[in-house]
Amino acid sequence: MNENSGLPDIDAGGYILDIDLDYFHTQKSISPHNQFFFSKLVKESVAITIAKESRCVLDLRTDGEEITSKSLLKDLLDHIARILSN
Repeated sequence: MNENSGLPDIDAGGYILDIDLDYFHTQKSISPHNQFFFSKLVKESVAITIAKESRCVLDLRTDGEEITSKSLLKDLLDHIARILSN
């Protein structure tokens, strides 16, 4: 968003990080090599919501992938826990 939108800057904090698991189409996508931006979002958010989107995860996953909303949720929660423990 640009500064003329009238919305607060994301760096100001005070936001809810909303994650939909159907956004992740591969196992690799849940743990990207460069995690700086995601870590920053997690650390600066006041709350995190996660939509499991179980059916959509199955429908949208890349062919050959075996990910489920349950496996993605576990990986995401582990990742968030590591970020918040540092």
